[in-house]
Amino acid sequence: MRSVRDVAEAAMLAVPTKASILNVAKWVSDRYQDLTFDTRLRHLRRVGELKVDADITAGTVTTTTGSNIVVGDSTARTAWDDLGGGWGFRVEDYWYDVAGTDSNGDLILSADILETGDSGLSYVLANRYLKLPSEARKMNHFYQPRKEKFLERVSMEYLDHNYPKRKDVKDTASYWAEHVSAEDGSKQIEIYPYLDRDELFRYVYWVQPSTLGLDDLIPEKVPPVALKEGVIVDILRFNAFNAVKNTGEVDVAGLFRNDYRAQETKWREEKQKMSWVDTGSEDKTVVVRPLNHYGSSLREIRTAREDIYDRDGTY
Repeated sequence: MRSVRDVAEAAMLAVPTKASILNVAKWVSDRYQDLTFDTRLRHLRRVGELKVDADITAGTVTTTTGSNIVVGDSTARTAWDDLGGGWGFRVEDYWYDVAGTDSNGDLILSADILETGDSGLSYVLANRYLKLPSEARKMNHFYQPRKEKFLERVSMEYLDHNYPKRKDVKDTASYWAEHVSAEDGSKQIEIYPYLDRDELFRYVYWVQPSTLGLDDLIPEKVPPVALKEGVIVDILRFNAFNAVKNTGEVDVAGLFRNDYRAQETKWREEKQKMSWVDTGSEDKTVVVRPLNHYGSSLREIRTAREDIYDRDGTY
């Protein structure tokens, strides 16, 4: 396994430069970040578990038009104890985000109620927006073990167009979509239909790569030669800028520009290779496999067709 220093020195040997070793080492780290942004490398892959709470319909509520307070009866208030984030409230057609509860145990909504207020109303509280670990930067393959089922990934626009009122509550979900990020930057998703029982989902996500220092090792699955090709782009850019700034050699700078543009093509090719070689073709099976070790009732793969689907989801 080679270090950042090794890659930096190899690039400086390939293209002589006046840039310092520390600058070139930073470019190595930047190219590593760039590479992982466009690909889903296995050494950054994790398997997560997400608990989704069942919808809440216990008791009745009183609402007032133009107010953001929902008053619950004693049964409802008991059911609302320890509400976390991401809950939505509905009595008729509109969903309102729940901001929290007040000192009486009643709901505080993020917006005032538009519908006609009344007392003794039935309602639904759904665990709509689900927050993922802060380290997750990409995610996929949400799996419902109890149903042995992968959810279909769709956009929020798809859900809004096809299910604008989101009134379905079932014992299984069908879709997941990425929602806007939470205030702290964490990813959030919506799973639909909403669930009438507590449910556990498994999924794959990729973490943000760490910044590499001069003497840090390059992760095992990342070929140093690929990073070197990217760093050479940065060296050529530096050389072009340096030629104009310090010596006024415009013609020389032009040659460097031509070189780094050609080198950028090589870098894109290296990234494409990585997307073929190390993008975890088993991303779907890695979600399922751990369950088998604990006696899950998942059916066995019996045909070549099932094996292909299990590995990458295509035929």
